[in-house]
Amino acid sequence: MGYITSESQLIDVATINSGCDTIASAGIAFNECATEVESAADMCGVEVLSVEKKSMQPIIYELSDQIRQINGILESFANSIRGVASEIYAAQYAQLQEYRASLEKNKNPVVSEEE
Repeated sequence: MGYITSESQLIDVATINSGCDTIASAGIAFNECATEVESAADMCGVEVLSVEKKSMQPIIYELSDQIRQINGILESFANSIRGVASEIYAAQYAQLQEYRASLEKNKNPVVSEEE
């Protein structure tokens, strides 16, 4: 891996954040889906959702809870990606600053008084 010598080599945190926003919005869609599943179970009621005198309504509610958990998983995943991207950017930016400082130092070398 080479050194970072220009800003164009830094990772694109804005694009990564945009992708993470898309992941998070998918999680929100799963959450909305879970709400719709619960609403459908409520509208149908216990009797309509019964098979051989056993209601499927509690199972449907459990499934909607599992669907809702996907939102949290995706949100956590997106936040993890954002965190790693920020760490990488900070490290790359620090490396770029070091490179720039070394260029500046080489451009203006310190001359000792003994010379």
